[in-house]
Amino acid sequence: MKKITLIIALAIITVSCNTKKEVVTNNEQVEAQVSSMALSETAWNLQELNGQAISLDKNFPKQPKLIFSKENGISGNLGCNNFSSNYQLTDNTITIKQIASTQMACPNLAIEQKFIEVLEQTKHVEIEKDILLLKNKDQEIIAKLKAEQAL
Repeated sequence: MKKITLIIALAIITVSCNTKKEVVTNNEQVEAQVSSMALSETAWNLQELNGQAISLDKNFPKQPKLIFSKENGISGNLGCNNFSSNYQLTDNTITIKQIASTQMACPNLAIEQKFIEVLEQTKHVEIEKDILLLKNKDQEIIAKLKAEQAL
């Protein structure tokens, strides 16, 4: 009788431990979803590109920025030219494809081209407070953007 009671007690403890683990996993999924929502409810201003600070001057008539839509669209400004694209986001892994931009003659097209290249190389995103980090396949930070405002 004591053996049966001990077996039942161990089974209950095992089930209880497994239930707790599932709750933690569900909480982690909720946190990832909240990050996805925050991504699409904010305009993100470019601050750094490949470790170099971006400063506004006469070569940048507009603030380079990204705006993610909830419908998996992305748009923004490269500094002079506007662009749009589509993205797929799963947890913190992102794919940005088929970037289309206007083709105005601007004084600083090299930076705009680097920004497009960085967007195409972006494989991971992370939000730390009001900073969006774009990372490449090796998890190296390739761009930093600061939250402008909730849309």
